[in-house]
Amino acid sequence: MIWTPYKINEQIHISEMYSFFKYYYDKSYYFAGEMHAFWECVYVEDGEICAIADDRMYNLSQGSLIFHKPLETHKFHITSDETATIIIFSFSAEGDLCTKLCDKVFVLSDAQKSIMTSLLQYADEKTGYPQPDTITIDMYLTPFKEDVTYSQTVISYIYRLMLSLAENAKLSDTSMSRDSIIFSKAVDYMKNCICENPTLSEIAMHSEVSVAQLKRIFAYYAGLGVHKFFLNLKLKSAAQMLSCGLTVTDVSDKLGFSSQAYFSKAFKREMGASPSEYKRLSQKDY
Repeated sequence: MIWTPYKINEQIHISEMYSFFKYYYDKSYYFAGEMHAFWECVYVEDGEICAIADDRMYNLSQGSLIFHKPLETHKFHITSDETATIIIFSFSAEGDLCTKLCDKVFVLSDAQKSIMTSLLQYADEKTGYPQPDTITIDMYLTPFKEDVTYSQTVISYIYRLMLSLAENAKLSDTSMSRDSIIFSKAVDYMKNCICENPTLSEIAMHSEVSVAQLKRIFAYYAGLGVHKFFLNLKLKSAAQMLSCGLTVTDVSDKLGFSSQAYFSKAFKREMGASPSEYKRLSQKDY
């Protein structure tokens, strides 16, 4: 008998996890935001939040989740009247499925919620759910070091969820509040002027608001000043240019930094590596 092999069509591969935890946030909680070079998933098990991803805003309720792609500035705050229960995990991933996870919020079906419930039940059984004051961002990752089957079992649940979302996903719309529209308009203008250095007044004028209103919107929704937000956009563009092979000098000049020294200092502070180090590490992946 001749056996015909069927190749496994792997749509996504997760190689590392950086965080995995569950926490009860009170109604006044406000996460000021971050940006990192790996994926992050935020799942609302109970309650409601407003999540910001670069220039987009989403309202997430019970059973919704969002994937933040690498180098995406993201933050959230609680909008429910009571506490909100949030599950967060972050990971490195590659594969065609990654493109289907970007720039959207998923509203989970009952079957998809069941996958998340099974994942958390398994993690709770293996780790023992700690008291709130002992929770750390790796509370569900500690068995990775000792239990030889734990990490692959955790990832298998996450794969099941992602593949289910790829096959059958219900999506949530972005927020259409006036402030969110102004915020998106301002960020779009910044992206179009990424190689320039527009003034605060110019950004406000293009967004059709006063400077004071623009500052208020960015402080609330981005947790950053307008100039700091624009700097982060420049640095993300810089990271992409470095990965494509441009020199540090060329990137600094193209993006309109006042000096290469200032560019290098700002890049290392926000990205955790100097431009030359980042370029070397990113090109190893090719």
